Amino acid sequence: MAINASKVRRLPSPPPIEEGAAGIDRAPEPPPVPAPATQVMEPAPAPAPVVDGRSLRATGRTAHLNLKATAETREHIVRIAQEQGWLMAEVIEHAIQALNKQLERK
Repeated sequence: MAINASKVRRLPSPPPIEEGAAGIDRAPEPPPVPAPATQVMEPAPAPAPVVDGRSLRATGRTAHLNLKATAETREHIVRIAQEQGWLMAEVIEHAIQALNKQLERK
């Protein structure tokens, strides 16, 4: 649909502003910029690295291991992990180390 602009009134352009016209003042001069300080400022110390809980818990374990176990086996792993303050993955790692030592003796 086309817009009919024939009935739109145009405003007259404003008259030009003359220098020194009554009621019109020039903008004030900006204040002078102070000279730069001669003192050398020391750089601020680098901020300490942000440490959140995730980085404190990082273990380097990135491979996923999904397996089925009996409820009894899972309970044993959970109990050992709680008693020793380990993660469940650590219980399995310790069990593998112990199994490797036992197999080396044979």
